[in-house]
Amino acid sequence: MEGVLRGPWPVRAYVRDCVSKSVPGTGRPAPAPFRPYAPGGAAAAEPPPGPVRVRACRGRRSRRPGGGGRRGRHGRRARTRVRPGPVARYPSRSARFRPVSGTRCRHRGEGPGFAKYTQPCGEWEAGVVVEQLPEGLVTPVLVVDADVLDRNIARMAQAARTGGFALRPHAKSHKCAEIAGRQLRAGAVGLSVATLSEAEALAAAGVDDLFVAYPLWLDAGKARRLHRLADKVALRVGADSAQAVRRLADAVRGSDRRVEVLVEVDCGAGRTGVPAADAGRVAEAAAEAGLLVVGAFTFPGQGYDHDPGARERAARDEERALAEAAESLRERGLRAEVLSGGSTPTAAHRRPGPVGELRPGVYVFNDAQQLAIGTCTADDLALCVATTVISRPAPGRLVLDAGSKVLGSDRSPWVTGHGYLPRYPDAVVTALWEHHAVVRLPEGVPAPALGSVLALVPH
Repeated sequence: MEGVLRGPWPVRAYVRDCVSKSVPGTGRPAPAPFRPYAPGGAAAAEPPPGPVRVRACRGRRSRRPGGGGRRGRHGRRARTRVRPGPVARYPSRSARFRPVSGTRCRHRGEGPGFAKYTQPCGEWEAGVVVEQLPEGLVTPVLVVDADVLDRNIARMAQAARTGGFALRPHAKSHKCAEIAGRQLRAGAVGLSVATLSEAEALAAAGVDDLFVAYPLWLDAGKARRLHRLADKVALRVGADSAQAVRRLADAVRGSDRRVEVLVEVDCGAGRTGVPAADAGRVAEAAAEAGLLVVGAFTFPGQGYDHDPGARERAARDEERALAEAAESLRERGLRAEVLSGGSTPTAAHRRPGPVGELRPGVYVFNDAQQLAIGTCTADDLALCVATTVISRPAPGRLVLDAGSKVLGSDRSPWVTGHGYLPRYPDAVVTALWEHHAVVRLPEGVPAPALGSVLALVPH
Protein backbone atom coordinates (compact mmCIF):
# COMPACT_ATOMS: atom_id res chain seq x y z
CA MET A 1 0.00 0.00 0.00
CA GLU A 2 1.18 3.47 -0.72
CA GLY A 3 2.09 5.89 2.05
CA VAL A 4 2.51 9.63 2.20
CA LEU A 5 5.25 11.86 3.48
CA ARG A 6 4.18 15.48 3.60
CA GLY A 7 6.75 17.64 1.89
CA PRO A 8 7.16 21.08 0.39
CA TRP A 9 5.90 19.66 -2.91
CA PRO A 10 3.40 16.83 -3.57
CA VAL A 11 5.09 13.69 -2.33
CA ARG A 12 4.34 10.03 -2.33
CA ALA A 13 6.82 7.48 -1.07
CA TYR A 14 6.67 4.02 0.39
CA VAL A 15 7.61 3.90 4.05
CA ARG A 16 8.41 0.81 6.02
CA ASP A 17 7.37 0.57 9.66
CA CYS A 18 9.58 -2.14 11.15
CA VAL A 19 7.51 -2.93 14.24
CA SER A 20 8.12 -6.60 14.96
CA LYS A 21 5.36 -9.20 15.24
CA SER A 22 5.46 -12.87 16.18
CA VAL A 23 5.72 -15.54 13.52
CA PRO A 24 2.75 -17.91 13.94
CA GLY A 25 3.78 -21.22 15.43
CA THR A 26 7.34 -20.17 16.23
CA GLY A 27 7.13 -17.53 18.92
CA ARG A 28 9.86 -15.63 17.10
CA PRO A 29 9.47 -11.97 16.16
CA ALA A 30 9.58 -11.04 12.51
CA PRO A 31 9.51 -7.83 10.50
CA ALA A 32 6.06 -6.39 9.97
CA PRO A 33 4.79 -5.89 6.44
CA PHE A 34 5.13 -2.53 4.82
CA ARG A 35 2.45 -0.08 5.73
CA PRO A 36 1.99 3.59 4.99
CA TYR A 37 3.05 6.46 7.16
CA ALA A 38 1.01 9.60 7.30
CA PRO A 39 0.66 12.29 9.98
CA GLY A 40 -2.86 11.03 10.68
CA GLY A 41 -1.85 7.38 10.85
CA ALA A 42 -2.23 4.53 8.42
CA ALA A 43 -5.91 5.22 7.83
CA ALA A 44 -5.05 8.73 6.65
CA ALA A 45 -2.62 7.48 4.07
CA GLU A 46 -4.97 6.09 1.44
CA PRO A 47 -3.39 6.88 -1.90
CA PRO A 48 -5.13 9.11 -4.41
CA PRO A 49 -5.67 7.59 -7.84
CA GLY A 50 -3.03 7.97 -10.50
CA PRO A 51 0.59 7.06 -11.01
CA VAL A 52 3.20 7.23 -8.28
CA ARG A 53 5.12 10.49 -8.21
CA VAL A 54 8.09 10.93 -5.92
CA ARG A 55 9.73 14.33 -5.86
CA ALA A 56 10.23 16.18 -2.63
CA CYS A 57 11.82 13.48 -0.54
CA ARG A 58 14.53 12.94 -3.12
CA GLY A 59 16.39 15.89 -1.65
CA ARG A 60 19.32 16.57 -3.92
CA ARG A 61 18.02 13.88 -6.26
CA SER A 62 14.77 15.75 -6.97
CA ARG A 63 13.72 17.36 -10.21
CA ARG A 64 14.12 21.04 -10.65
CA PRO A 65 10.91 23.05 -10.13
CA GLY A 66 9.22 23.41 -13.48
CA GLY A 67 10.35 20.06 -14.79
CA GLY A 68 13.30 18.84 -16.74
CA GLY A 69 16.64 17.61 -15.57
CA ARG A 70 20.25 18.54 -16.05
CA ARG A 71 21.53 18.23 -19.56
CA GLY A 72 25.01 17.44 -20.70
CA ARG A 73 27.00 19.94 -22.68
CA HIS A 74 26.81 17.84 -25.83
CA GLY A 75 23.16 16.82 -25.97
CA ARG A 76 20.04 15.93 -24.11
CA ARG A 77 21.35 12.84 -22.40
CA ALA A 78 24.33 13.32 -20.14
CA ARG A 79 26.29 10.11 -19.83
CA THR A 80 28.46 9.89 -16.76
CA ARG A 81 31.47 7.62 -17.00
CA VAL A 82 33.33 5.93 -14.19
CA ARG A 83 36.56 7.72 -13.45
CA PRO A 84 39.74 5.76 -12.77
CA GLY A 85 41.35 6.14 -9.40
CA PRO A 86 41.23 4.77 -5.85
CA VAL A 87 38.32 2.44 -5.23
CA ALA A 88 36.16 2.60 -2.12
CA ARG A 89 34.52 -0.77 -1.60
CA TYR A 90 31.25 -1.26 0.20
CA PRO A 91 30.94 -3.52 3.24
CA SER A 92 30.55 -7.21 2.59
CA ARG A 93 27.13 -8.78 2.39
CA SER A 94 27.64 -10.61 5.68
CA ALA A 95 27.65 -7.30 7.52
CA ARG A 96 24.04 -6.70 6.50
CA PHE A 97 22.44 -9.95 7.61
CA ARG A 98 22.55 -9.91 11.38
CA PRO A 99 19.54 -11.29 13.28
CA VAL A 100 19.69 -9.91 16.80
CA SER A 101 17.20 -12.28 18.43
CA GLY A 102 19.54 -15.26 18.38
CA THR A 103 17.38 -17.16 15.89
CA ARG A 104 18.83 -18.74 12.82
CA CYS A 105 18.44 -16.90 9.54
CA ARG A 106 17.64 -19.20 6.63
CA HIS A 107 17.64 -17.88 3.12
CA ARG A 108 18.13 -19.41 -0.28
CA GLY A 109 20.97 -18.00 -2.35
CA GLU A 110 20.50 -17.31 -6.05
CA GLY A 111 24.02 -16.29 -6.90
CA PRO A 112 26.60 -14.34 -4.89
CA GLY A 113 25.13 -11.38 -3.09
CA PHE A 114 21.52 -12.35 -3.76
CA ALA A 115 19.24 -13.66 -1.04
CA LYS A 116 15.60 -14.61 -1.19
CA TYR A 117 13.90 -15.26 2.13
CA THR A 118 12.14 -18.60 2.51
CA GLN A 119 10.78 -17.70 5.94
CA PRO A 120 10.93 -14.76 8.38
CA CYS A 121 14.44 -14.39 9.72
CA GLY A 122 13.88 -13.26 13.28
CA GLU A 123 13.95 -9.75 14.64
CA TRP A 124 16.25 -7.89 12.29
CA GLU A 125 18.04 -4.74 13.08
CA ALA A 126 16.67 -1.78 11.16
CA GLY A 127 17.87 -1.39 7.62
CA VAL A 128 15.85 -4.23 6.11
CA VAL A 129 14.19 -1.74 3.79
CA VAL A 130 17.03 -2.26 1.33
CA GLU A 131 16.53 -6.04 1.32
CA GLN A 132 12.77 -6.56 1.65
CA LEU A 133 10.83 -4.32 -0.70
CA PRO A 134 7.03 -4.24 -0.70
CA GLU A 135 5.29 -5.82 -3.64
CA GLY A 136 3.39 -3.89 -6.26
CA LEU A 137 5.73 -0.92 -6.48
CA VAL A 138 5.49 1.31 -9.53
CA THR A 139 9.15 1.99 -10.17
CA PRO A 140 11.30 3.96 -9.91
CA VAL A 141 10.16 5.02 -6.45
CA LEU A 142 11.81 5.88 -3.17
CA VAL A 143 11.34 3.57 -0.20
CA VAL A 144 11.96 4.95 3.28
CA ASP A 145 12.33 2.86 6.42
CA ALA A 146 10.56 4.98 9.03
CA ASP A 147 12.19 3.19 11.97
CA VAL A 148 15.70 3.72 10.65
CA LEU A 149 14.87 7.31 9.76
CA ASP A 150 13.72 8.04 13.31
CA ARG A 151 16.69 6.22 14.79
CA ASN A 152 19.14 8.25 12.70
CA ILE A 153 17.40 11.48 13.68
CA ALA A 154 17.42 10.56 17.37
CA ARG A 155 21.07 9.50 17.34
CA MET A 156 22.29 12.78 15.87
CA ALA A 157 20.07 14.81 18.20
CA GLN A 158 21.42 12.95 21.22
CA ALA A 159 25.02 13.38 20.06
CA ALA A 160 24.49 17.13 19.69
CA ARG A 161 22.94 17.41 23.14
CA THR A 162 25.71 15.38 24.73
CA GLY A 163 28.38 17.52 23.08
CA GLY A 164 26.67 20.79 23.95
CA PHE A 165 25.97 21.76 20.32
CA ALA A 166 22.90 23.37 18.83
CA LEU A 167 21.61 21.21 15.98
CA ARG A 168 20.31 22.92 12.84
CA PRO A 169 20.05 20.12 10.24
CA HIS A 170 20.24 20.83 6.54
CA ALA A 171 16.90 20.17 4.88
CA LYS A 172 18.31 20.02 1.35
CA SER A 173 18.93 16.29 1.85
CA HIS A 174 15.23 15.50 2.20
CA LYS A 175 13.21 18.60 1.19
CA CYS A 176 10.36 17.19 3.23
CA ALA A 177 8.35 19.09 5.83
CA GLU A 178 7.32 15.92 7.65
CA ILE A 179 10.95 14.89 8.16
CA ALA A 180 11.80 18.45 9.18
CA GLY A 181 9.08 18.20 11.82
CA ARG A 182 10.59 14.99 13.15
CA GLN A 183 13.98 16.68 13.41
CA LEU A 184 12.51 19.64 15.28
CA ARG A 185 10.60 17.39 17.66
CA ALA A 186 13.84 15.53 18.36
CA GLY A 187 15.50 18.75 19.50
CA ALA A 188 16.74 20.69 16.47
CA VAL A 189 16.75 24.45 17.07
CA GLY A 190 15.80 25.19 13.47
CA LEU A 191 16.55 24.11 9.91
CA SER A 192 19.18 25.03 7.34
CA VAL A 193 18.31 25.38 3.66
CA ALA A 194 20.18 26.06 0.45
CA THR A 195 17.58 27.99 -1.55
CA LEU A 196 14.78 30.46 -1.11
CA SER A 197 12.37 27.89 -2.50
CA GLU A 198 13.25 25.45 0.27
CA ALA A 199 12.89 28.19 2.87
CA GLU A 200 9.50 29.28 1.53
CA ALA A 201 8.16 25.74 1.46
CA LEU A 202 9.26 24.98 5.02
CA ALA A 203 7.94 28.32 6.27
CA ALA A 204 4.57 27.50 4.70
CA ALA A 205 4.66 24.19 6.58
CA GLY A 206 5.15 25.96 9.91
CA VAL A 207 8.93 25.95 10.41
CA ASP A 208 9.67 29.34 11.97
CA ASP A 209 13.48 29.38 12.38
CA LEU A 210 15.51 29.08 9.16
CA PHE A 211 19.07 29.66 8.04
CA VAL A 212 19.78 30.08 4.34
CA ALA A 213 23.28 28.61 4.44
CA TYR A 214 24.21 29.96 1.05
CA PRO A 215 25.67 33.25 -0.20
CA LEU A 216 22.53 34.57 -1.88
CA TRP A 217 22.83 37.01 -4.75
CA LEU A 218 19.52 38.82 -4.82
CA ASP A 219 17.93 40.09 -7.99
CA ALA A 220 14.67 42.04 -7.82
CA GLY A 221 12.47 38.94 -7.72
CA LYS A 222 14.48 37.15 -5.05
CA ALA A 223 14.66 40.36 -3.02
CA ARG A 224 10.86 40.55 -2.88
CA ARG A 225 10.61 36.89 -1.90
CA LEU A 226 13.22 37.29 0.82
CA HIS A 227 11.40 40.31 2.22
CA ARG A 228 8.14 38.35 2.46
CA LEU A 229 9.97 35.45 4.09
CA ALA A 230 11.64 37.72 6.64
CA ASP A 231 8.21 38.94 7.74
CA LYS A 232 7.13 35.38 8.57
CA VAL A 233 10.05 33.60 10.26
CA ALA A 234 13.20 34.13 12.24
CA LEU A 235 15.68 34.26 9.37
CA ARG A 236 19.43 34.04 9.04
CA VAL A 237 21.21 34.46 5.73
CA GLY A 238 24.77 33.68 4.66
CA ALA A 239 27.02 36.08 2.75
CA ASP A 240 30.63 36.21 1.63
CA SER A 241 30.97 39.61 -0.06
CA ALA A 242 30.33 43.27 0.67
CA GLN A 243 28.28 43.61 -2.53
CA ALA A 244 25.98 40.76 -1.52
CA VAL A 245 25.28 42.14 1.95
CA ARG A 246 24.38 45.56 0.51
CA ARG A 247 21.82 43.91 -1.76
CA LEU A 248 20.55 41.94 1.21
CA ALA A 249 20.16 45.10 3.28
CA ASP A 250 18.13 46.75 0.51
CA ALA A 251 15.91 43.68 0.22
CA VAL A 252 14.94 43.44 3.89
CA ARG A 253 14.67 47.14 4.66
CA GLY A 254 11.31 47.75 6.32
CA SER A 255 10.79 44.11 7.26
CA ASP A 256 8.85 43.33 10.42
CA ARG A 257 11.75 41.22 11.69
CA ARG A 258 15.46 41.88 11.60
CA VAL A 259 17.42 39.44 9.45
CA GLU A 260 20.60 38.04 10.96
CA VAL A 261 23.75 37.56 8.89
CA LEU A 262 26.45 34.92 9.12
CA VAL A 263 29.63 35.42 7.11
CA GLU A 264 30.71 32.34 5.19
CA VAL A 265 34.38 31.39 5.45
CA ASP A 266 36.32 28.69 3.62
CA CYS A 267 37.88 26.05 5.87
CA GLY A 268 39.53 24.10 3.07
CA ALA A 269 36.66 22.79 0.95
CA GLY A 270 37.55 25.26 -1.80
CA ARG A 271 33.97 26.23 -2.51
CA THR A 272 32.33 29.50 -1.40
CA GLY A 273 33.45 31.55 1.57
CA VAL A 274 36.14 34.16 2.19
CA PRO A 275 39.40 33.39 3.98
CA ALA A 276 38.73 33.38 7.70
CA ALA A 277 40.92 36.43 8.27
CA ASP A 278 38.68 38.45 5.91
CA ALA A 279 35.43 37.62 7.70
CA GLY A 280 35.55 40.89 9.62
CA ARG A 281 35.70 42.92 6.42
CA VAL A 282 32.47 41.38 5.08
CA ALA A 283 30.82 41.62 8.49
CA GLU A 284 31.73 45.28 8.79
CA ALA A 285 30.13 46.00 5.41
CA ALA A 286 26.99 44.21 6.57
CA ALA A 287 26.84 46.19 9.80
CA GLU A 288 27.34 49.47 7.94
CA ALA A 289 24.41 48.51 5.71
CA GLY A 290 22.20 48.09 8.77
CA LEU A 291 22.25 44.31 9.06
CA LEU A 292 22.69 42.38 12.29
CA VAL A 293 25.85 40.26 12.12
CA VAL A 294 25.80 37.38 14.59
CA GLY A 295 28.72 35.19 13.54
CA ALA A 296 30.22 33.00 10.84
CA PHE A 297 29.67 29.63 9.22
CA THR A 298 31.60 27.15 7.11
CA PHE A 299 31.32 23.75 5.47
CA PRO A 300 34.03 21.08 5.88
CA GLY A 301 33.39 19.43 2.53
CA GLN A 302 36.88 17.96 2.43
CA GLY A 303 35.70 15.47 5.06
CA TYR A 304 33.81 13.53 2.37
CA ASP A 305 36.75 11.25 1.66
CA HIS A 306 37.58 7.55 1.85
CA ASP A 307 40.71 8.38 3.86
CA PRO A 308 39.79 7.62 7.51
CA GLY A 309 41.86 10.57 8.71
CA ALA A 310 40.21 13.07 6.39
CA ARG A 311 37.17 13.54 8.62
CA GLU A 312 39.30 14.26 11.67
CA ARG A 313 41.45 16.75 9.75
CA ALA A 314 38.37 18.45 8.29
CA ALA A 315 36.87 18.90 11.75
CA ARG A 316 40.07 20.51 13.00
CA ASP A 317 40.30 22.75 9.89
CA GLU A 318 36.76 23.87 10.58
CA GLU A 319 37.52 24.73 14.18
CA ARG A 320 40.57 26.78 13.24
CA ALA A 321 38.73 28.67 10.50
CA LEU A 322 35.77 29.57 12.70
CA ALA A 323 38.02 30.60 15.59
CA GLU A 324 39.96 32.90 13.25
CA ALA A 325 36.75 34.28 11.78
CA ALA A 326 35.37 35.00 15.24
CA GLU A 327 38.53 36.88 16.16
CA SER A 328 38.30 38.89 12.94
CA LEU A 329 34.74 39.93 13.80
CA ARG A 330 35.53 40.82 17.39
CA GLU A 331 38.47 42.98 16.34
CA ARG A 332 35.92 45.19 14.59
CA GLY A 333 33.59 45.23 17.57
CA LEU A 334 31.07 42.83 16.02
CA ARG A 335 29.31 39.84 17.50
CA ALA A 336 30.49 36.28 16.95
CA GLU A 337 28.00 34.40 19.08
CA VAL A 338 27.01 31.92 16.36
CA LEU A 339 29.77 29.78 14.84
CA SER A 340 28.08 27.22 12.63
CA GLY A 341 29.64 24.25 10.87
CA GLY A 342 29.49 20.52 10.71
CA SER A 343 28.59 17.81 8.25
CA THR A 344 27.52 14.21 8.55
CA PRO A 345 31.07 12.80 8.08
CA THR A 346 32.64 15.18 10.62
CA ALA A 347 29.87 15.08 13.22
CA ALA A 348 31.50 12.23 15.13
CA HIS A 349 34.76 14.21 15.38
CA ARG A 350 33.36 17.23 17.16
CA ARG A 351 34.93 18.40 20.38
CA PRO A 352 34.31 21.37 22.68
CA GLY A 353 35.67 24.50 21.09
CA PRO A 354 34.65 27.37 18.88
CA VAL A 355 31.96 25.51 16.91
CA GLY A 356 28.59 25.90 18.60
CA GLU A 357 26.12 24.81 15.92
CA LEU A 358 26.06 21.75 13.66
CA ARG A 359 24.39 21.47 10.24
CA PRO A 360 24.55 17.82 9.10
CA GLY A 361 22.08 16.77 6.43
CA VAL A 362 22.36 13.34 4.85
CA TYR A 363 22.43 11.52 8.20
CA VAL A 364 18.63 11.21 8.14
CA PHE A 365 18.84 8.69 5.27
CA ASN A 366 22.55 7.98 4.83
CA ASP A 367 23.61 6.88 1.36
CA ALA A 368 26.10 4.84 -0.61
CA GLN A 369 28.84 7.41 -0.12
CA GLN A 370 28.43 7.43 3.66
CA LEU A 371 28.51 3.64 3.61
CA ALA A 372 31.69 3.62 1.52
CA ILE A 373 33.59 6.02 3.78
CA GLY A 374 32.44 4.32 6.98
CA THR A 375 30.23 7.06 8.39
CA CYS A 376 27.36 4.60 8.65
CA THR A 377 26.69 0.87 8.41
CA ALA A 378 24.20 -0.89 6.17
CA ASP A 379 21.81 -1.00 9.14
CA ASP A 380 21.71 2.81 9.06
CA LEU A 381 20.47 3.08 5.47
CA ALA A 382 16.94 4.48 5.63
CA LEU A 383 16.36 5.15 1.95
CA CYS A 384 16.67 3.25 -1.29
CA VAL A 385 15.28 3.49 -4.78
CA ALA A 386 13.15 0.56 -5.90
CA THR A 387 14.05 0.01 -9.54
CA THR A 388 13.08 -2.55 -12.16
CA VAL A 389 15.36 -4.56 -14.44
CA ILE A 390 14.14 -3.48 -17.88
CA SER A 391 16.86 -4.93 -20.11
CA ARG A 392 19.62 -7.55 -20.16
CA PRO A 393 21.33 -6.61 -23.43
CA ALA A 394 24.48 -8.67 -22.91
CA PRO A 395 25.95 -11.20 -20.48
CA GLY A 396 26.95 -9.51 -17.26
CA ARG A 397 25.11 -6.31 -18.12
CA LEU A 398 21.64 -5.16 -17.16
CA VAL A 399 19.73 -1.90 -17.29
CA LEU A 400 17.49 -0.43 -14.59
CA ASP A 401 14.69 2.13 -14.93
CA ALA A 402 16.18 4.55 -12.38
CA GLY A 403 18.38 7.14 -14.09
CA SER A 404 19.98 10.45 -13.19
CA LYS A 405 16.60 12.14 -12.67
CA VAL A 406 16.05 9.83 -9.70
CA LEU A 407 19.56 8.98 -8.53
CA GLY A 408 21.29 12.27 -9.29
CA SER A 409 24.69 12.40 -10.94
CA ASP A 410 26.82 13.79 -8.10
CA ARG A 411 29.45 11.46 -6.70
CA SER A 412 32.99 11.64 -5.41
CA PRO A 413 35.72 10.72 -7.93
CA TRP A 414 37.07 7.97 -5.68
CA VAL A 415 33.72 6.14 -5.46
CA THR A 416 33.16 3.38 -7.99
CA GLY A 417 29.84 3.64 -9.79
CA HIS A 418 26.64 5.51 -9.10
CA GLY A 419 25.02 3.60 -6.28
CA TYR A 420 25.02 0.45 -4.22
CA LEU A 421 22.94 -2.66 -4.93
CA PRO A 422 22.62 -4.55 -1.62
CA ARG A 423 21.75 -7.83 -3.34
CA TYR A 424 24.72 -7.47 -5.67
CA PRO A 425 27.35 -5.68 -3.55
CA ASP A 426 30.14 -6.27 -6.09
CA ALA A 427 28.11 -4.98 -9.03
CA VAL A 428 28.94 -1.54 -10.44
CA VAL A 429 26.47 1.01 -11.77
CA THR A 430 28.74 2.09 -14.59
CA ALA A 431 26.69 4.77 -16.35
CA LEU A 432 23.59 6.90 -15.97
CA TRP A 433 21.24 8.47 -18.47
CA GLU A 434 18.13 10.40 -17.50
CA HIS A 435 16.02 7.23 -17.26
CA HIS A 436 18.57 4.41 -17.46
CA ALA A 437 21.16 2.96 -15.10
CA VAL A 438 23.61 0.46 -16.60
CA VAL A 439 24.90 -2.20 -14.21
CA ARG A 440 27.92 -4.45 -14.70
CA LEU A 441 27.71 -7.72 -12.77
CA PRO A 442 30.79 -9.64 -11.63
CA GLU A 443 31.77 -12.54 -13.85
CA GLY A 444 29.81 -15.67 -13.05
CA VAL A 445 27.04 -13.94 -11.13
CA PRO A 446 23.58 -14.88 -12.47
CA ALA A 447 21.65 -11.84 -13.59
CA PRO A 448 18.21 -11.15 -12.12
CA ALA A 449 15.26 -11.84 -14.37
CA LEU A 450 13.66 -9.14 -16.45
CA GLY A 451 11.04 -7.41 -14.33
CA SER A 452 12.89 -8.03 -11.07
CA VAL A 453 12.64 -5.15 -8.62
CA LEU A 454 15.91 -4.31 -6.88
CA ALA A 455 16.87 -1.89 -4.14
CA LEU A 456 19.47 0.67 -5.17
CA VAL A 457 21.02 2.95 -2.56
CA PRO A 458 22.01 6.25 -4.23
CA HIS A 459 24.97 8.48 -3.47
